[in-house]
Amino acid sequence: MDGEDDDDEDVIDVDNPEDLAKKGLRRIQIEGDEQEYLLDNEGNIYNLQGEFVGTTGEDAEEAEAEQEEEEAQ
Repeated sequence: MDGEDDDDEDVIDVDNPEDLAKKGLRRIQIEGDEQEYLLDNEGNIYNLQGEFVGTTGEDAEEAEAEQEEEEAQ
């Protein structure tokens, strides 16, 4: 029955910011797009179904800093 527990660890609740943070992910919204995506620490972007969409084309830390600046405005 331990195999069932392993499957649960692979499932990420995209509506739970704490669960996302544990996996190194956070929800983002791309400017001009209504849909939300997941961004990992390496700058990879995934849709909410976990499918790879693309990359930020910049360091993920830079993208996070830019988003924080936008949110502060």
